[in-house]
Amino acid sequence: MDRVAIIKLTFVSLVLILGIYLVYPIISGILGGLIFSYAFFPVYNYINSKLNRRGLSAALTTLFISAPFLITILYGFYKAVEQLNYVTQILKKRISLRYLISWD
Repeated sequence: MDRVAIIKLTFVSLVLILGIYLVYPIISGILGGLIFSYAFFPVYNYINSKLNRRGLSAALTTLFISAPFLITILYGFYKAVEQLNYVTQILKKRISLRYLISWD
């Protein structure tokens, strides 16, 4: 091999190594997306066969997939706000009691 071929091979291998280094953290997300798309493609096909509109079918399939996650997250936020309201009421009572005691 001549000098130019060695430089080209080194450059290509360096680019491949850096590409793998950049993609490595998101490989699990890519694989998860592929698995989800393979699993829910029949749902999309069923909705698309009924509606014959690709965009609306894709939106409804996405909503169908994400609805359980969204409901769980919204319920968690609701409970967090409820607890925050409870804590603020307790703190208001304690602060008002401190002021009453300090005025004596």
